[in-house]
Order: sequence, then structure tokens, then C-alpha cells
Amino acid sequence: MKRIPFKVLSDGNTLLGVIDIPDNYNKEQKKELKICIFCNGLNGNRIENNRIFVELALKLAINGVVCVRFDYMGMGVSEGDFWNVSIGTKVQNLKDIFNYISFLFEDKKKKWFLLGYSDGITVVLNYLKDSKDNDYNIVAWSPILINGEEKGGEMKGANRKLVRDNYSKKIVMPFGGLWLGIDYIRDIKANNNMLYEYIKNKNRALAIFGSNDEKTKLTRNELKKDNYFKIVVIENANHVFSDRKSIDLVLKNTIEWINNH
Repeated sequence: MKRIPFKVLSDGNTLLGVIDIPDNYNKEQKKELKICIFCNGLNGNRIENNRIFVELALKLAINGVVCVRFDYMGMGVSEGDFWNVSIGTKVQNLKDIFNYISFLFEDKKKKWFLLGYSDGITVVLNYLKDSKDNDYNIVAWSPILINGEEKGGEMKGANRKLVRDNYSKKIVMPFGGLWLGIDYIRDIKANNNMLYEYIKNKNRALAIFGSNDEKTKLTRNELKKDNYFKIVVIENANHVFSDRKSIDLVLKNTIEWINNH
């Protein structure tokens, strides 16, 4: 496997990321190339909790899948400030990443996979709404699709008091040690229910949940009503699959599903 760093200019900010390319890439020029772009959660990054994104990329590359991990504007090692981040800026970042990767592999027939972790699925679904190409496969880890009904979903437990940051002069809300900008808060309310957008992708979507995850309980119950979806519920797992057994099961089910599509 080759791990290649890259940078992409998006809305005036440089985004940094890495591409993991399988060793057998050059030997399979005539075959369809599977490419998976990872979209992290609200305040996550290209590595994610317990390096789960890194581990998945390594295992997928062994199975012949090109993996793309990157940091959104204002997150991780990319340029920008977190208080300027919104769902809209993340969607634009994803568009620019997609265009760059498409250019890199323009000579290949491609099959696309988009992985959304937690509220990362909101970015994926908003991107797909604007995309002319519907040939995508979706993997959702702990997807929050009924945001407001779960007491704010990703925002549950956050200090909801809005303040004006002395440095940025922006109206912000403390969240996870960061300043969450008001644009993101507005976008979360506007994207209160993404269930329909997810359901439109029947037969091409996998959802993995933890049984102990209260943030996704309503989403999980709603999706179970429809037999068109591949749904995996990992017993005793939480929202971020923090124990080794849960991580192994998330990786196993994700890899098997991508290999079979």
C-alpha cells in the first residue's frame, strides 16, 4: 500500500489529506476501481477515535480499495477556523475533494463509496442532493438522521449558551473544547431530518449502529421498518464504538459490504 499526502484548495483554504492506494493498483488497470471517501463527524478528523479511519483505510487498501481521508476546513491540519465551519462549507470541501480525486484517476472506471461518521452523513447526503451522478454507495456509522428529536443529536450535552468570542468577534457556542459558529448551529436545525434523503438510496446504503447509542435510537428504529437497508446493530457499543470488540465488528461489516458492492 502507498500512502500519499495531498492538498486541495477549497473556498480559499488549503485542505490536507492522504490517499491510500492498494499495491495491486497498477496490475488491475482494466478493472473497475473502488474509491472510498471518508467524512468524519462534527469535530472529528481524518484519523477519528481510536484511529479507526486509519485502520479501515489500511484494511480496505489490502482489499484493493483506494481510500481518501482529509480534514475539513478549520479542522485537524487543514487551514481555516472552526467557528467559520458549517454544513455548507463541509459540502463544498467534499465537492472539491471529489473533483480532485476524479481528476487523479480520470483514466479509470470508478465505483464510489462515501462513508459518513455520525453527523458526517449529513454532509454526504447534502452533497448527493446536488450531485448529477447518482452512482454512489453509502456507508453510515452511527448516522444521525433525526437530529432534533434526539435532543440535538450530536449537540446533546453541549453548553448551549451563545457568547461572543473575544478573538474572532463571532457569535459562538462552546462545544467539545472548540467554538462552534452560529452558521453550523443554523445548518443543524435546517437539516433536522435527513431520513428521507437516506432512504432515497435504497439498496446502496449500509448503516452501522451501537445498541447503547441513545443519539441514534430513533434513526435506528425508523430504518429498521424498511427491509431495503443493510442494518447492523453492534451489541453494547456506544456512539463512537470505543471498545476493541466494537471496532473490529464495525471494520468487518464495512469491509464485507464494500467488497460485495
